[in-house]
Amino acid sequence: MLRTLCCILWAGLSLVSARGDAVEALQSLPGQGKARAGEALLRLARQSAAYYLKRRSYMPAPAGLPRTLLQQAPVFVTITRQGKPRGCMGSLMPHTANLATEVILMAAEAARRDRRVRPVQAGELSGLRFAVSIVGGVRPVSGPEELNPRRYGLLVSAGRRFGALLPGEARTVKWQIAQCRRMAGIARGGPARMFRFETLRFDEK
Repeated sequence: MLRTLCCILWAGLSLVSARGDAVEALQSLPGQGKARAGEALLRLARQSAAYYLKRRSYMPAPAGLPRTLLQQAPVFVTITRQGKPRGCMGSLMPHTANLATEVILMAAEAARRDRRVRPVQAGELSGLRFAVSIVGGVRPVSGPEELNPRRYGLLVSAGRRFGALLPGEARTVKWQIAQCRRMAGIARGGPARMFRFETLRFDEK
């Protein structure tokens, strides 16, 4: 089954700058460190959505966060219900001071601003599942031969128009490119730039 399709918040070519430092740091954590960091991020995502739906304001970051969550990194937050999309928002450039506050921001935005679905309601939160994808290693590509939809996400852009899919959202390179072009409103064969990126994804069980 394909994962839910995601969009980018406040994105453009000038924002394509994720270096992957946070992803590398989390990947290198010993033992259960990476799993604990993922659990903390997922907990923040769920708490942020609940906080925003109740108060219509962004949740402040809690005190005492581990150092791994204080690095700056862009993220996507995906919300699903029984495998179907309920919201997704993210970026290829961080907009806040650290990973924790980035997740808080994108979780609230995913719950309320994904125009493809109706806004999340507080009463349905218990039936929803959250996923956090940390973005790293954004690189320009010159052609389809440099893409692998299972490993890399894709951003296709022309001017201020853009469309993106996360890793695993497409089964073939052809479909990945075509879908990103469609999302961006870029005609088939029209001039565009492509960027691939990797993510470290955590899913609620």
